[in-house]
Formats: sequence, C-alpha cells, structure tokens
Amino acid sequence: MHNQTNRLYSADNIKAFLICCVVLGHLCEVLPFQGSSYLYLLIYSFHMPAFSFLTGMMATYHPGKIARNLVYPYLVFQLLYLVFCNQLLDQQKDIQFTKPYWLMWYLMATIVWHLAIPFLELVRPGRRWLALAAMMALSLAIGYDESISYYLSLSRILVMLPFFAAGFYFRRSAGYEKLAEALPQKSSRKRTAKLLLGTGALAAAVLLYLFRHDLRASWLYGSYPYEKLQYGAAVRGLSMVIAFIFIFLFLAIFPNRPLPLITRVGQHTMPVYLAHGFILRILQNGDFSIKDWADSRLEVLLLTAALVLLLSSRPVRKLLAPLMHYPFGKAPAHAASH
Repeated sequence: MHNQTNRLYSADNIKAFLICCVVLGHLCEVLPFQGSSYLYLLIYSFHMPAFSFLTGMMATYHPGKIARNLVYPYLVFQLLYLVFCNQLLDQQKDIQFTKPYWLMWYLMATIVWHLAIPFLELVRPGRRWLALAAMMALSLAIGYDESISYYLSLSRILVMLPFFAAGFYFRRSAGYEKLAEALPQKSSRKRTAKLLLGTGALAAAVLLYLFRHDLRASWLYGSYPYEKLQYGAAVRGLSMVIAFIFIFLFLAIFPNRPLPLITRVGQHTMPVYLAHGFILRILQNGDFSIKDWADSRLEVLLLTAALVLLLSSRPVRKLLAPLMHYPFGKAPAHAASH
C-alpha cells in the first residue's frame, strides 16, 4: 500500500503543473500579451493529452463512483454554465446536456473513457500495443468524418482516447514499475531518458516556434474534422508524437515525492477545472477592463497562480463539494480528479 500511494505523488505534481497550464492557456485568450499566442500553442500541444494520460493512469471501473463523481458534476456544472451565460452574460444558450459547454467536454470524455475500461481490460498485455495502434489509427481517421464535431464531444473523445488508454495500460505495465520505483532518480538510465526526452521536447518547442505563424492552435483541439479547419492527419499525427514526448518527459523529471503546496494542488484539480471558467468568462465579458493592469507575462502568471491556489483551497473545496460530488446517500471514498 505504501508503494502504491507513493507512486501517485509524481502524478499529483504533474497535475499541479498541468492545471496551471489550463488556467494560463485560457488567460492567454482573455489577456493576450507579447508572446502569448506561441505560449498558447505550446500549452495546447501537451496539456490535455497529458491530463488524459494521467486520468487513464489512475482510472478504475466503479459505476457508483462514475455516477457520483463524474456524471453528477457534469450535469450540475453543465446546467450552471448555461444558466450563467443566459442570466449574467446575456448569451442565448439552450439548456441541454448533449453538447458540453466549452471546458465541460473533458468531463464528458472522462465519463465515456471510464465506462470503456471493461473493454480496455479485455485486451491481453501482449496485445496492448496493437490496441493502442488501432486507437491511434482511429484518432487519425476520425478527422475525415465531416459530420463529427462537438456533439457529445465525440470527436475529442476519440482523438484523446489513445492517451487515456496509454495511461491506463502504462500504469499496469512493467515499464511503470521501472520508471516509478526500480530506477533511482540519479541512475544512468534515468539520466539518459531525461536527456533524450528533454532534447525531443526542446526540438518540439523550437519546431512550434519556427512554424507558429503557419500553425493554428485549433488544430490541436481535436474538435472538428480536417476539412473544416484545413489541415490533415499528418499534423494530428505529429501533434500526438509531440504530446507523448512531453508526457514521458514529465514522468521522468517530476519528483516522486510530496512537494510543499504543489502536491496538494495536484490532488485537488477538480474545483480549479470546474470553477475557473466562471471567472474567465467574467473577465472576458465584464464591463471593466482587467487589461489595464494585467497586460504583461508576469502579471498574467501571478493571476494564474492566484486563481489556482484560491480554487484549490480548502474553503473553496468545501463550498463546491455538494456540486462536485453527489451529496446524498453513500459518500464517495475519494473524489475523482481532473
């Protein structure tokens, strides 16, 4: 049990970094600054694939918990966001649950992926590479279907499925044991892995920078068919390779021990994910101009840190708990994380 718990610290630390990337990426849209378009492109090249991978790593099939910790908050926050838009932002939004509002797509995807776990478990360990290859092929092929888009988040569910499945299988592989436990942090093999992955991630970052004017961040969303956004399977395939490089770099470099504040934030990313959208929409649509004071990298970074720390704090978690987890009947043993 000790080893099982200890192995999750690195995932928590990565999640803390990733949730900061989520908030920062959205702030780059609301409060653009010099270089924010490239930073936005870089963040979107890895942050949601990495979250999908970590979600798969920690996923288990438990229908009751899926209903309490995933389906329930999806229904609640989907409704809250739509009412919020209609009543406070004067935007006309139909009250519906089949087309997730903005960031709610990830919760919809997480529900579907968890429900698919029994099928993932049917694959024998020796054939999981073939299953992943098939899922990646589906992820590339689905872009040719011009009818697929935001409905039920089906496009994103299928595009990000290989990352969830890779995380699910990785947690149950010998490779995970070697990475998380068997190799000391300073072993030569781990140093070599860090060097190779770091070089690959740096090359990817440079590539994105050099072609930043030719690339569209929307190509990385996985929301629309190729024809609609004028790109192709080669771009999606390359983006998947880049995302996997960053994912395994994070697994290699983030320490597998509790870090002050960081690990705690990583253990409570759900309230940040669910609630920060309200604040972002207010900043984006409010009558005041926050750009008068938040117009530089440093100020936006500080605002990102402030929002993440505030929304992951104990008072906010207690306030949002009845909305995030089904408050009646049997209490959940542990909340599902974003």
